[in-house]
Amino acid sequence: MNTLIFILMAVNIVVPLWVMQRFCVTRKGVEFNHILMFSLGFLFYWMVPIVVGMNRLFESELAMRLWYQVFDVISPEVIAIYLVIALCCYLSFIAGTVFTTRFFRAKARYEEIFFYPRLLDIMLLLALTVAGIYGFLLRDELFHGYTAWGAGEGTEKRGPFIAASVFLLALTFVYMAKKHEATGFTIGFGRLLANRYFVSYIAVAVLVLSLGGRLYFVSSLVMLLVYRSVYFARISTKVALISLGGVGGLAGLVGLVRLGGDVNFQSGLLNVFIEPLFTGFSLIHFLGDATFEWVKFPVFLLSSFINLAPTALLPGKADYIVAPEDYGYVAFAPGGALNSYFSLMINFGILGTLVFLFLFSGILNYLKLQDRRLLYRVIYVMLCGWLGFTFFRDAFFISIVKTMVQFSILTPIGIVITVQLISTGIRNFFRQTSGRSKESILKAP
Repeated sequence: MNTLIFILMAVNIVVPLWVMQRFCVTRKGVEFNHILMFSLGFLFYWMVPIVVGMNRLFESELAMRLWYQVFDVISPEVIAIYLVIALCCYLSFIAGTVFTTRFFRAKARYEEIFFYPRLLDIMLLLALTVAGIYGFLLRDELFHGYTAWGAGEGTEKRGPFIAASVFLLALTFVYMAKKHEATGFTIGFGRLLANRYFVSYIAVAVLVLSLGGRLYFVSSLVMLLVYRSVYFARISTKVALISLGGVGGLAGLVGLVRLGGDVNFQSGLLNVFIEPLFTGFSLIHFLGDATFEWVKFPVFLLSSFINLAPTALLPGKADYIVAPEDYGYVAFAPGGALNSYFSLMINFGILGTLVFLFLFSGILNYLKLQDRRLLYRVIYVMLCGWLGFTFFRDAFFISIVKTMVQFSILTPIGIVITVQLISTGIRNFFRQTSGRSKESILKAP
């Protein structure tokens, strides 16, 4: 049985490596797309726990004692079944991209969305005002790391503060896409990035980072890599490896600092490696129960969408959200992170997960292929940024509902629709008053 397990582990590692080489790497360099991000997340969060457990790595470490107690409950047969299911899930995601690539052709002509870029400054001012207010309220918690982030007090303040930072991120990408369009797609990425929106986001993001919210910051760096490599030019393999190493190193360093440990290379590297292991608590505990269900209705995910309703309109919305414990599942997550395999299986079952991942990949690839509109670009970039991390290690009410649907789809759409409506009103007013020269002031990005 162990031989079969090691063969299956090897296949689950080799196949994603081959796929990344096939879909993401050429002589021109590396493209940070949804295939690359999903593959890295798959290897990091779904395979690392099994590889470590089967090879008894870090077994002597005190921090791993509870982890191995949970892992050793899993039978070899269950591990083998898990590896087969994991491989099928990965192949289903790739199949979604292959299908859409074959049956949906990219548009040849760019379709401009009309609005005056200057109007985005109003939203920038409002977002900075909100961030400034909540930053002031959180001033005693800034730069105190994980102790501040994990505390029960102040959660009602950190939520709007984080939302303001992610809103600034969406605003930055909308502005960048509009400016890129306005220059006839001739401006360089460096010049495109040098703008007041990005500077404002970085200033607020550093404060969020000081509270321990490293994945928000790291994901935004990945988004920049996606934007640069997909819509400008691929990144050289050397720079790509350095970038991935830098992002991983930053995540490890910030994680170490927020836990109050000594800052050194070895401890930082260990912190990066422990991330998928501790996220994997929910995975290995679920496998220990040997629960395999073919089809499930996503009651947990669907009920989580109630979170999108404003608390002022639905103050008791938390009472309508269905928890896995209500249906007999145990979300064993001592560190707070929840492995996506657990979330997928309790929401969709095995066959349902295959369908979900196929459709999810197809939608992402469709956005990438039909990139001739500003919103498609912004949504694709942001979704890819969240895909490699939060999708694999956060509960779906955070990863799918909040970061993907609310922040990456609804927020950019809301921004564009708002400024488009205002712009249309201004244009009609200027036309009626013959003030076209005044109107031209608002056109400059």
